[in-house]
Amino acid sequence: MRSFSRSSRWKVLVNSLISRRDLLFGVGLGLFSVLVIDYLVYLIPLVILMFLLKSFGEKYLLSLSIFLLLSFGSDIGESLREIMNLFSMAIIIYLIFSRELNIFEKLKKLPGSFVFLIFFVLGSMFVSSAFSSLPAIAFQAVGRQIIFFTLILLIFLLYNKREDFEMLFNTIVISGVAVSTFIIYSFFSSSSDLQQLLIDSYVKQGGLFKNIAAAGGLLMITIGATLVVITSRSSFSENSRRFVWLFLFIQIIAFLLTNSRAAFMGLSLAGGLMFFSYRRKLFYRTATVGLLLIPFIIFLFPEIVHIFSNFLRLERVLENTRYYLWDIMFRMINDNPVLGVGPMITKYNLDRYINVLWGSWDAEQLIYNFEKGGLGQAHNFYIFRWTELGIPGLFSSVLLPGIFVFYSLRILKHLRGSGNADDRLYSGILFIGAGVFLRGVFEATGILSHGWISRDLPFWLLFITVLHKFTEIHASQNRETKTESEK
Repeated sequence: MRSFSRSSRWKVLVNSLISRRDLLFGVGLGLFSVLVIDYLVYLIPLVILMFLLKSFGEKYLLSLSIFLLLSFGSDIGESLREIMNLFSMAIIIYLIFSRELNIFEKLKKLPGSFVFLIFFVLGSMFVSSAFSSLPAIAFQAVGRQIIFFTLILLIFLLYNKREDFEMLFNTIVISGVAVSTFIIYSFFSSSSDLQQLLIDSYVKQGGLFKNIAAAGGLLMITIGATLVVITSRSSFSENSRRFVWLFLFIQIIAFLLTNSRAAFMGLSLAGGLMFFSYRRKLFYRTATVGLLLIPFIIFLFPEIVHIFSNFLRLERVLENTRYYLWDIMFRMINDNPVLGVGPMITKYNLDRYINVLWGSWDAEQLIYNFEKGGLGQAHNFYIFRWTELGIPGLFSSVLLPGIFVFYSLRILKHLRGSGNADDRLYSGILFIGAGVFLRGVFEATGILSHGWISRDLPFWLLFITVLHKFTEIHASQNRETKTESEK
């Protein structure tokens, strides 16, 4: 009798554990973390945080996965980055299966132009890889791009309501604050950085990011998202307004510490377009006063001009390694005009195309760029796509911004006609996108980088927001057209 009672209790315990899928998921994650004991200190609070978020609702789990992908999918370490990516994607897959989603019905509503973009990018990568000199390496890029597009579509499926996108933007802002905190901490904990800033008026700090330009690119988007939250006229920003100005200040400080000039230009364009669009009269006054004051500042305070010049490295504008890189890329394009050298194959062609004297400082810079950079050696998004994928790559590099801008303009036209207050949300996204595409003239990654999640995801989260609204409007117009035809 006693043994039967014990066995019954064990059965009840086992059945209760099986019914708690979230608990089993957490235990499984804990066991997996034991295999990577070196990074256990990072994973323990994440597991605890996952249970807390699960207690408050599944909708926060998606925010957690986005936060991890943006904040810790950096160059913190190859193993840890893979763990964070797998953990985040596991959450997203769990949410897909735990919710009753009409997946195929929603996917069928995707615009034909977007579907064409996805298949054209993958098709051009596949063909270029097949004819490349190192197909085994090139096809790895194809696999990564497929995984990335799958991730984007899964996230697209999980965001359905306006509240979801409000939470998405809040998550982007918080991720920017987290990255900024690491950058500021790294700066003040490094005596050499502080000394260099005080003596040479120059600093370059990326926090968790070894590629500081990537940190600048991420913060350009998170600061832009913060400005969207601030300038939104609807209830979109009501819950965040109390802390958003502090968040903006923290991110701007970290953004300046990255000293990424391409990101500076991108954010200047995005912020300038917002300023011009939302406060046009004040924009004209500010621009007029600025143009009148600049000559006096240059004449009366040359020290300020010197500090500004040192900080932005203006003396290197005309003597920049990028010019050598672009020359190398165009010579590769000349030899491989149709299909390119293949995805991720550029770095293996330096010996054939180097255009400076071996052993010189410029040669050392080129070698560092080719050996340390995973991809994007062109330091130009459009040349990068052209070099590696040929004419189809160049076409896709223009097609993607074209589709993004077209969708955004159609949304704004629809919203302005209906009096919807969300026009600032989508105009802000359009302006940030313009900044991203301008940054692409000087940086190769951050838009479409062969499935590099930590680089491309920030921009594609904006694209998902635009895509969802455009799909919604397009479906509504089709219903109206069908109704009128039936009448």
